[in-house]
Amino acid sequence: MKVAGVSLAARRNRWKILVPAAVLIVAGLVAGGLYFRSRSATTLTEKDTIVRADFANTTGDTVFDETLKQGLSVELSQSPFLNILTDRRVSETLKLMGHAPGDGLTQEVTREICVRTNSKVMLAGSISSLGSQYVIGLKAVNCNSGDALAQEQLQAAAKEEVLKALDKAAANIRSTLGESLVSVQKFATPVEEATTSSLEALKAYSVGLKTRREKGELEAIPFYKRAIELDPNFALAYAGLGVVYVNLGQASLANTNISKAYELRNRVSEREKYRFAAYYYGFVTGELDKANQVYQVWRQSYPRDDVPPGNLGVNYITMGQWEKALPENEESLHLEPNDIYGYTSLGVNYLGLNRVKDAEAIFDQALAHKLDSSYLRLFVYYAAFLRNDAAACSSN
Repeated sequence: MKVAGVSLAARRNRWKILVPAAVLIVAGLVAGGLYFRSRSATTLTEKDTIVRADFANTTGDTVFDETLKQGLSVELSQSPFLNILTDRRVSETLKLMGHAPGDGLTQEVTREICVRTNSKVMLAGSISSLGSQYVIGLKAVNCNSGDALAQEQLQAAAKEEVLKALDKAAANIRSTLGESLVSVQKFATPVEEATTSSLEALKAYSVGLKTRREKGELEAIPFYKRAIELDPNFALAYAGLGVVYVNLGQASLANTNISKAYELRNRVSEREKYRFAAYYYGFVTGELDKANQVYQVWRQSYPRDDVPPGNLGVNYITMGQWEKALPENEESLHLEPNDIYGYTSLGVNYLGLNRVKDAEAIFDQALAHKLDSSYLRLFVYYAAFLRNDAAACSSN
């Protein structure tokens, strides 16, 4: 099953900011600190993908490292309209480009990733100091032409106001890129409400996510715990820690943290509310019917999200409802065609329906796309076993 882009054990250079003095004087009179805005007539469609670059931090304050990019991710992930390239796809593409997993996503590197993945837009952010204030910038660039599609620059009077400025900049960018005002207003829980008001806690959580992607589950635990120490009501940190424990097979600790995240579900975005409820019913109480109901509602709000159909497919398989699982697993793979877990689940589904040739064809497709795992290989072996193919069994 998928959890925040990582499978569970059960499955699955910044641009220079020029700030004329006259503009700053006017900006001090504008509510919200907005002092520069650029719009483009070019907007995105729901099929266009966005790739996020790292934030360029020239303040000298390391608390903003990773933090603002994660805050922006939280804001953008609420959108049912925008299609953000997953961290997994970014990592895979970096590897193909000869980069190490932890290499920074400069604008140059990000734009190349954008082109390689047939994405449409690169979104880059920056933060700089202006006396005792801060300037937050966002810039959306067409990956192929290099043309700016949208720019936002806002200032925050103090460090404590940075996340609020980021909220406003992100909402403006979403609107400029084509998302309806109704959608932006409906799906725009402020970052401080959806995560934490503590920059230090958000940084710890952000480093935890990055560490988990690059080094594994165990190495991420101290960062999630630190985030919770800094903010005991940080729901996302509890959920992240719970997922780690699920993947490590520590059920008691997993249930404790997922249950805490569920208790705090009113402190997250709408999308995360669905996620927390589904995980609570699926892993803590074992009420798969209730989890499935949540996934059905989740998919209505986010029809292009592959997690609901993918996890519905797994749950139906678990419940022995193989025919009901099939369209869900097919839809999940259609929505995310580069997901090893999608291929595996669909192949297992075919095996359960005694469609061995179809299962082998799906497994072969995964391997042809250079997607591989011990889990997939296990079912390749099963398929060969069902065909009494001793040679294939021995090679897997």
